[in-house]
Amino acid sequence: MITTNKLIEDLKRVKIKIKKIPSLNDYNKYGSFDKWTVSKRFGSWNNALKECFGEIIKIKAPNRPIINCFTCGTKTKNPKYCSRSCAAKTNNSLFPKRPKRKCLRCQNLTQSKTHYCQKCLTLNRIEQYGEKYIKDFTSTYARHKYQSIRNHAHQIAKFYNLKPNKCPLCSYNNKLDLCHIKAINQFNKNTKLKVVNDIKNLMFLCPNHHWDLDHGFLNI
Repeated sequence: MITTNKLIEDLKRVKIKIKKIPSLNDYNKYGSFDKWTVSKRFGSWNNALKECFGEIIKIKAPNRPIINCFTCGTKTKNPKYCSRSCAAKTNNSLFPKRPKRKCLRCQNLTQSKTHYCQKCLTLNRIEQYGEKYIKDFTSTYARHKYQSIRNHAHQIAKFYNLKPNKCPLCSYNNKLDLCHIKAINQFNKNTKLKVVNDIKNLMFLCPNHHWDLDHGFLNI
């Protein structure tokens, strides 16, 4: 039977032989028992060293030089990239998984599986959503009655970059609201969203002028 005292004596013997505190690999090479037997008896290899010699082996990690990320230029201690996303951006461009093909809409080269570039794909979704009717989005809750239609309008404004730096009527620039020049409730229920959310029917105003427009105090 292997006792704890035998394991301790064997650890000391190995230490005298190699003239230093043995590591796990050292004991595996010069020890009389299996290294996992020692680790299991004491709970871990460091616990065995602490029980036998009162100290453990501290392996200090080497200091890595600080470099700039090859993709974004951020300072990092990693060998090449600061994150997995930066590594993927560079490696996917150098070693693409899919061949480049022409976008079916704008003819620009793209690697998308949908055969459309990201810009044309977004535009297709906006146009498909615009084929729906107002009656498809009405709700019993007044607050959310036309929320989906307004979300579609915001997508159009973002895609075409319609938001100005300030209100065109008062030059207020802290907060601007997206407004329908002709209100949604003034359209027939069978009107398509592409008519309601047409670029010519959208504009950005400050909250005060938005309120005036909605309540009939302002005509545009």
